[in-house]
Amino acid sequence: MGPILFLVYINTKLVIYADGTNILVTDNYKENLHTTVYSVMKQLEDWFLNNDLIVNTTKTGATLFHLYQSKPPYKLNILLQNTEITYMSEVKLLGTYIMENLSWLAQPYF
Repeated sequence: MGPILFLVYINTKLVIYADGTNILVTDNYKENLHTTVYSVMKQLEDWFLNNDLIVNTTKTGATLFHLYQSKPPYKLNILLQNTEITYMSEVKLLGTYIMENLSWLAQPYF
């Protein structure tokens, strides 16, 4: 499958490629963010089910991005298929490591 990029909502971006899916949800207010994340996760569950795809929840993680010198103000409780998603301090997106504080220190040097 080739790369597919499309918008789910105005403030939500979904990227699906080969065997991975990445979702970016943004909002300035915790309540709105929680509502949007919950809605998107439910839609993803339905989409995966309707397309006969299985999600490995043990390889699924969440990252809350924040400014370099600040700490994240809160972490949402995110569920996928009734399993709580764990938070990770860095994620790998198409070979690039991105840390939660937007630092590049996780990049391997060759």
